[in-house]
Amino acid sequence: MPLHESNMEKNGLFFTYFLGILAVLWFVSFLISNSKKGVPPLPPGPKAFPLIGNLHSLDPELHTYFASLSQTYGPICRLWLGKKIGIIITSPSLAREVLKDQDTLFANRDMPAAARESSYGGKDIVWTPYGPKWRMLRKVCVRDMLNGSALDSVCGLRRQELRQSINYFYNQSGSPVNVGEQMFLTMLNVITSMIWGDTVKVEERATLGAEFRHVVTEMTELLGMSNLSDFYPGLDWFDLQGLTKKMKVLSKRFDKIFESVIDQRKELDRNGEMGTFVGRESKDFLQVLLKLKDEADTKMPLSMTELKALLMDMVIGGTDTTSNTVEFAMAEIMNKPDVLRKLQQELERVVGKDNIVEESHIQQLPYLYAVMKEVLRLHPTLPLLSRHCPSETCTVGGYTVPKGSRVYVNVWAMQRDPSIWENPTEFHPERFLGNKWDYSGNDFNYFPFGSGRRICVGIAMGERMFMYSLASLVHSFDWKLPEGEILDLTEKFGVVLKKKMPLMVIPTPRLSSPTLYDDYASVFFTMNYILRCDPFNWDPFEVNAMVSIQLVHIKNMKPESPVFDKIHSRIFSTQVKIPNQLSSVDSFLVHNSHLCGSDVDELGKAIMTEVHSKPLTSGSCFRRVWARRLILAWFSTRQWMGTQKGPFKCSRAQIMSHKFVKRLFDSSPWPWQEPNIKQNGVVFSYVLGILALLWFLSFFINKSKNGQPPLPPGPKALPFLGNLHSLDPELHTWFASLSQTYGPICRLWLGKKVGVIITSPALAREVLKDQDTIFANRDVPAACRESSYGGKDIVWTPYGPKWRMLRKVCVREMLSGSTLDSVYALRKRELRQSINYFYNQAGLPVNVGEQMFLTALNVITSMLWGGTVKGEERISLGAEFRHVVTDMTELLCTPNISDFYPGLARFDLQGVTKKMNVLAKRFDKIFDSMIDQRQKMNRNAGTGTNVGQESKDFLQVLLKLNDKADSKMPLTMTELKALLMDMVVGGTDTTSNAVEFAMAEIMNKPVVLRKLQQELDTVVGKDNIVEESHIQQLPYLYAVMKEVLRIHPILPLLVPHCPSETCTVGGYTVPKGSRVFVNVWAIQRDPSIWKNPTEFHPERFLDNKWDYSGNDFNYFPFGSGRRICAGIVMAERMFMYSLASLIHSFDWTLPKGGALDLTEKFGIVLKKKMPLVVLPTPRLSNPTLYE
Repeated sequence: MPLHESNMEKNGLFFTYFLGILAVLWFVSFLISNSKKGVPPLPPGPKAFPLIGNLHSLDPELHTYFASLSQTYGPICRLWLGKKIGIIITSPSLAREVLKDQDTLFANRDMPAAARESSYGGKDIVWTPYGPKWRMLRKVCVRDMLNGSALDSVCGLRRQELRQSINYFYNQSGSPVNVGEQMFLTMLNVITSMIWGDTVKVEERATLGAEFRHVVTEMTELLGMSNLSDFYPGLDWFDLQGLTKKMKVLSKRFDKIFESVIDQRKELDRNGEMGTFVGRESKDFLQVLLKLKDEADTKMPLSMTELKALLMDMVIGGTDTTSNTVEFAMAEIMNKPDVLRKLQQELERVVGKDNIVEESHIQQLPYLYAVMKEVLRLHPTLPLLSRHCPSETCTVGGYTVPKGSRVYVNVWAMQRDPSIWENPTEFHPERFLGNKWDYSGNDFNYFPFGSGRRICVGIAMGERMFMYSLASLVHSFDWKLPEGEILDLTEKFGVVLKKKMPLMVIPTPRLSSPTLYDDYASVFFTMNYILRCDPFNWDPFEVNAMVSIQLVHIKNMKPESPVFDKIHSRIFSTQVKIPNQLSSVDSFLVHNSHLCGSDVDELGKAIMTEVHSKPLTSGSCFRRVWARRLILAWFSTRQWMGTQKGPFKCSRAQIMSHKFVKRLFDSSPWPWQEPNIKQNGVVFSYVLGILALLWFLSFFINKSKNGQPPLPPGPKALPFLGNLHSLDPELHTWFASLSQTYGPICRLWLGKKVGVIITSPALAREVLKDQDTIFANRDVPAACRESSYGGKDIVWTPYGPKWRMLRKVCVREMLSGSTLDSVYALRKRELRQSINYFYNQAGLPVNVGEQMFLTALNVITSMLWGGTVKGEERISLGAEFRHVVTDMTELLCTPNISDFYPGLARFDLQGVTKKMNVLAKRFDKIFDSMIDQRQKMNRNAGTGTNVGQESKDFLQVLLKLNDKADSKMPLTMTELKALLMDMVVGGTDTTSNAVEFAMAEIMNKPVVLRKLQQELDTVVGKDNIVEESHIQQLPYLYAVMKEVLRIHPILPLLVPHCPSETCTVGGYTVPKGSRVFVNVWAIQRDPSIWKNPTEFHPERFLDNKWDYSGNDFNYFPFGSGRRICAGIVMAERMFMYSLASLIHSFDWTLPKGGALDLTEKFGIVLKKKMPLVVLPTPRLSNPTLYE
């Protein structure tokens, strides 16, 4: 037994060491630069520790820390943030590269775990990936919710809240006030008021506002905290700090509020009430969004979840941002008394000291605009913008930026760059008086709101709220610091930039009359509150009587005010219709379209004077009740604003207790710093072992959440391996058998990767048509990355402008009908040589697949540079090509552990990448040689003199495009060679295997062979050879081709798709980055669609019902959607021309004793398991026809 225990102890220790080493290898694979020869390196940056990277050295003030790094490492540098790579951009030219030149690549976000919860799973405008859904959301925001007319319609709601804040500051005259705290409350009230101004009853607003303040404060605090799950996404499931759980609780509270308010609005709409007391201004944002939801396009609807996510954006994105900017502005202005003086002089000239600021004044205040721009230059709201995330690996500033990196654009540092700005740290608004700078994001010296597609959508609203708030504060008061206080302008980095020390100042009223500080609009809203909520049962007679008394009072008032006389004449020169239900004429007066804000104030002053000064008639008991309740409500309104202690009094110090962001790693020593090295080695290995297990388990636990569909069903997976142990080499048939067990969509764990298998036309339509853009990317295998020049070809390039340019080059230029016609002679030359080969082998067994591979390769290379390379050189080049293409095809078929565990790709454990790199270099050497020859021919003006029209090969077409390319989206030489590689690799095995399958099926059905030869004899004749011009007259041959591609599609699973975001297919979640296999082989053999599906029966295609367009998801052998095969036209010509020539020129028989085997073998393309060996017998009338 002791021996047994000793062995167990040793085995346990060995296991922990093994896991520790595995974890180290895993993390080191991310920490070692993936630089390869010919590929730019990662940007420079500080040295990183294993596992933690540079996290230990992060400074809480990230914007200044990043700026200091740029002084050491240059305008682009790199940090390792746990498992993530951070790229820091600190120069205008590189910012232009990221946000303009490669805008589409960087149009996505790297979503933090907490933000995922707060944004309904990333369904909002901030975090939704770039694509049709994001464009729809942006359109909703910019054109419908935040356009000029929509903002105008809620002007009264903004005014109401701001006037209450001005009244608060007035009541605090002579006492210190916290400007940031009060402006936060103001902005939150403004935002919520605009969201549901008339939907929520007056008596509910205060309670709702208080709850909102509490939740927004906690949510902002959580969003500003560092989260392990963001640095190590594999640990996201465990939520080690509990931040996701806390955010989930807060989000549910928000959602409950949203649901309640939405239900109220729907109830109002059902009852035909468009707002009892707001009239024309009742069109709040919620009403706008609900209307858009009901009228949404069926192809891209606005769902209720997205509606609530947009509301969440408004609340979270519009509170701290504006309030902090106003606080910075007030601090800078007070630090520069001459700026305050100039601002007040401008306001006195435009507004006057006997009036209050209205939004209509803003356009006449250029110096105020200059102040706003200067504040946003020195203190941009988001100093690093929202971090961008490239959708593919790309190059910026000569360095590689890997796919999925976090890209920080340090706009704070650029807007303080002394090489751009004179005296950059000085607050000097005059620099903006020339109107040179704006917020469009086109000038990368000044872009506080960002640039490109992801520029802030709320610029117009932010500008209005900031300008109106700051103008009102500066115009209404003089400001000074409390005695002994010093102004501190130090910043504090957080979810948004804020002052480190709150701004405490003393307001002193400066307007001509105290009545200009009263908030009479709130009194009118309170009147409606009384009428609607008073415990006395008001009947219509009493309501009408009270309304009449109000009118009489207004008529009898004669205050010494020309403004009031103007209002009086306006109101009573028109017929006023008095309502007869629970409403009052005051609401009509406040919100009638012909009254402006200052008019309302004058009316309010007159009514309040009347209530306080004139006695009420003894017989008007209900008037006494009304007056008493009006006065009480007036004071309750002031209580709500915080001037008295009341139920809604809540200081910002209580609700805004932002904690400092704690360092992720404290000062406690790490295990390796302890004296006992041996003991710590064991501890360290245990820690790494546990971390490795947690890491791997995080990928095998279904991440289903409340309300989120589960992953598709599938076979049970083993830890680490997933389902790799059970994979069948014949994937297409095995996937089809899985669908019989788990349904038309099922899931496999392929190492670290999730594989999703689609096996029904309906789900194929969802993936390839309905959600085409989301599934338009590829998951590039390691070997393919080497063979395609780093994924620069049309097959693997991510969907975006670059891919569209490459596809345009292929479809419109290189593979267009006219271009293919121009190289027909080159195709004909190679095919006639193959026919001659078969003729010379008459009566002898020949391997059809092998010979057709050589033929297809010769045809391809001849079309590539047939007019460039001549004679023996072309033969020698063809021989080398055959060898390299054969080796490359074999490598592409080899299962590679690097594809299942991308973290191990660096180690290339099987050597596949290294071997492919050697072959790719041989290809590249051949390409360079051919390109040099063609360019030399062009320089010598000797293009095509020996070959005539045949000299126009694909290489010539591509070089011409390379010379004339658009400067914004050029065709580079690397992309040119990648396209040539596509032609070689993608056009050889595909065509030759399809022809081999066709010959086998035809020989297995002699009646089909006979019908084909009869058709060819009729159209071509036995005394002639087949030309491509004959093809259009051979309908049965077309039917044969379609039937061959139905039973034996070239790519039985198509090229795997990779969703750019997590989405839903068939009611199941398909995670971002999954490998999606569409089993077209199984769909095209589905007995519920096809009669006798395994029988070769070309007649089913004679009615021309089916084509290769990809619009019918019962038959789509070339794929569908954006990623449909670009070479359909060329493949069709080569297949038809080759098969027609073989069938027309020869009779075909099996060797004696030979048996026809139609078994398939899965590979990079589908091929026959046993090669087709047959005997050709010439059948044309004249032997010269075979020369």
